[in-house]
Amino acid sequence: MWLSNREISNKVIDKRISESKNDYLTYCAMCRDFFANHGKPSLHLLDLIFAQDVSARAARRGPGYSDRHENRARLKRKLMKELWSETMPEEKNYASIQLTFSDEVEKQLEDRLILVEDIQQVIEYAQKTGKRFKQPQSGHLLAHYKPTRVTYWVEYLPKGEGYEVFKAYSHRMELGEETKA
Repeated sequence: MWLSNREISNKVIDKRISESKNDYLTYCAMCRDFFANHGKPSLHLLDLIFAQDVSARAARRGPGYSDRHENRARLKRKLMKELWSETMPEEKNYASIQLTFSDEVEKQLEDRLILVEDIQQVIEYAQKTGKRFKQPQSGHLLAHYKPTRVTYWVEYLPKGEGYEVFKAYSHRMELGEETKA
């Protein structure tokens, strides 16, 4: 429900939280994360078995969209290596790009379902090709990249060994970059 209607999803989560003063135990990992992200101490059933510090685990926020994606990829690599003696293709070059952003931008990325990986791809493409704009007022760079059907836009600046991200958004519009006379 959270993907299709966040407002209703948040109301349902808040209603469920208000039904008890006690901490919650869930069998659904996403439910645990939603409750925890709304301030309700919650555990997943497996936390009772594997968590070192159950109280700290109950209070911990769930991973964001990008972290959840990265956790799945890391688990897949680990299982392929340890259980099946297989390896996944090497990580892409863009994965080494270091990003920093404010809490506000992090929330924006989460709300818009934009992965850190998507931003890294945009910046890598812009730096390789030089296809980016410079905003005269702020000096920020603005670049886009379309790895699939979605075009991602990122406003950023180089900062130290990486990049600071100020804004990001996506759309499914086709950009007509070549004009025919």
